Amino acid sequence: MQGNGIKEKEITIEQLLRLRQITESISELLERQLKSYIETLQPLFLPRKLLGDYIKSAYKEKVPGADQAIGELSAKYKAACDKPFRLSGQLETPLAPISNQIEVYPWEYVYEIEGERGTKSVTITSPVKWVLTYRSGYSLNRLGGVLKGQEEWQEKEIRQFLINALVMNMMISKVSGIKDLMAGLRYRLDIETSPDTGKLPLVTITSFIPSFRPPDNLILSATQLAGVTIFMEIIDIDAIYSLYDPLKSKIEKFLE
Repeated sequence: MQGNGIKEKEITIEQLLRLRQITESISELLERQLKSYIETLQPLFLPRKLLGDYIKSAYKEKVPGADQAIGELSAKYKAACDKPFRLSGQLETPLAPISNQIEVYPWEYVYEIEGERGTKSVTITSPVKWVLTYRSGYSLNRLGGVLKGQEEWQEKEIRQFLINALVMNMMISKVSGIKDLMAGLRYRLDIETSPDTGKLPLVTITSFIPSFRPPDNLILSATQLAGVTIFMEIIDIDAIYSLYDPLKSKIEKFLE
């Protein structure tokens, strides 16, 4: 996945060793907090609130705007079915039931580093950014494995993953207040694409706490010492003390 927009910051190997442990602890706290928020807000994300009877269910429910929503979903699905999935773009309705359970996956991307021995591909994980989608038979990581030929190709499960991701995309765009509510909780919602999943738009959620990549030579040293090709960005501890607070900024306007 893309790492564009991530700043780089000079640190020493000694600082990296100390900050890596702090980063892991803060990231675990942020993810636990995020999952708790999402679980509480789950009723806002119910797919039937958007698509109504276009989703198979024992309950019949007419939802205003569902006809327009299914048309938009069909167009998005057709576009997403191109490379690398190469699926038929025909969306059959009513859709199979979509789980109300929301999964939170780490945001990862492949970063190419030029070293003395050539180019090394390192999988970078963000400690402050995740992908949101409805639960399906494939996790985001397993889907990546399928596209790389490392997992069994199950077309039904791939189709369901695409549909689930697109419905989450539309929920974020159309349900009033979700973005503002998450911003109040210090998380930013965006819609992004990844080279790994073609034109499939993914909903990402990012903490207001920033992270950075150390210099390439430091990443190479750390991965070589650990004997792995994975690395986690480092949380910018210094920037935490100057974080922007939207509520504080609004209140300060009355004090001017």
